[in-house]
Amino acid sequence: MLEWLTDHGVSPQQGLVGVTADGDAAIREAVALVWSGVVQQQCVWHILERVADDVVAAHGREAPEVAAIVTQAGSVFLHDPRRVGAMSRAMDRLQEFLIDHSGTRWGETVQRAFWEGTQYLRTSGLQPTNGAAERAIRQLRRRIKIMDGFKSEAAAKNFAETWRLWQNMRHALALERRKQIRHRKRNLKL
Repeated sequence: MLEWLTDHGVSPQQGLVGVTADGDAAIREAVALVWSGVVQQQCVWHILERVADDVVAAHGREAPEVAAIVTQAGSVFLHDPRRVGAMSRAMDRLQEFLIDHSGTRWGETVQRAFWEGTQYLRTSGLQPTNGAAERAIRQLRRRIKIMDGFKSEAAAKNFAETWRLWQNMRHALALERRKQIRHRKRNLKL
């Protein structure tokens, strides 16, 4: 798939700075193999889900510790990359988290994921989560499920190209709508 993306203009040579993925080892290795110079960001949402799973395993699903610990872990990873010193704040929060949760599975999870989970703070244009990609994939699966596959490789390629164009168009329209809404709100304040 990465080679197909490269053939269709998505690669470091065309300006790709990084890849945000769920932390799967196969994805990490494939990106390192095909796009060796690309920064890899581990999806913060997936990291926090693993932290929640670790806490649930220790305390139970309904325990109040689950929300408190996940919120504290979120404060380690979620910062505004445009603010000066965001990375140093993340490191300070990591130290606080590790002091509070040393020797726990979720403490180890946060410590292991910290470097890849904060790449977006050091790399301009990198997203902290892969939510938009996962939504697009979920929609794609829902649409092709009713088609019962493709009759040929050419049909699959045509569908993929049409899907990509449609997603790009939807994204451009959403950006335009946001600009219009911001403009409208700004005028209301005047």
